[in-house]
Amino acid sequence: MAANAHADAFLLLLDEGNDLYKLGRPEAALVLYLEGLAQAQRVCGEHAMVTANFQGKAALVYSALGNSGEALRLYESARATYARAGATGHDVAALLANMAMTLSKVGRHDEALTMQLDVVHMRSAGAAAAAAAPAADPRQHALALQNLAETHSRMGDHACALQCKRDALAALRSAPAPDAHAVALALMGVGNSLAVLRQWDEASEAYAEALELLRRRFGDAHPIVAKAMHNAARVLLKQGREDEASAMGRDALGIAAAALGPDHPETEHYRTQWDA
Repeated sequence: MAANAHADAFLLLLDEGNDLYKLGRPEAALVLYLEGLAQAQRVCGEHAMVTANFQGKAALVYSALGNSGEALRLYESARATYARAGATGHDVAALLANMAMTLSKVGRHDEALTMQLDVVHMRSAGAAAAAAAPAADPRQHALALQNLAETHSRMGDHACALQCKRDALAALRSAPAPDAHAVALALMGVGNSLAVLRQWDEASEAYAEALELLRRRFGDAHPIVAKAMHNAARVLLKQGREDEASAMGRDALGIAAAALGPDHPETEHYRTQWDA
């Protein structure tokens, strides 16, 4: 059967694998990705773009499951295929971003940092090229910056991590219709870095803004609201505002216990600090 006759089957395997991965079933997703990879290699060849797509997906799952060696082998093979084809689009940027995170996990921080800078430049260029399009979306650029921030944090360079997170937040806020949830999570990331740098007042402001956005988006009984309250309470404690911190921390504990259950790890984590 000709290669193009398999296109629908390949897309179906990719879609089903993606759905399983999103549902928290990485092992089942990996089975489908590896099945698609074997078919793509047999039908289209080792260096076909569809083969690279399956390699990238399988590598992502291997990395999530802790098999970084196999993940990096597949990432490298897929990257070589994209390079031979001269590909520079979204799929390449996504592959490099995921590969960089795996490199960072195994301590190869310099390589990860270089690769993530390439991703930031690729996505920044893509966003600039699409700026006139109604559907232009800065979230991919923000994600690249957040990944770069994570690598800086792992290397102990928290000031650079903070700047990357602030740039990511600015990118998200620049969207025509900013996603309040994404902005709130970015604010929490900024607050985390400020807290590491012991810049308590700015951290408190970032957490307070994130908490307000999350309350408006999800109400007062959602676990993400509890998380934001817990983070804000920890900073209040550092500022010497013990009564406010304890009250907010106990509220966070109550929300988590009701939403997640009293024995959930997150609830237990809050309990150790706030259940006086």
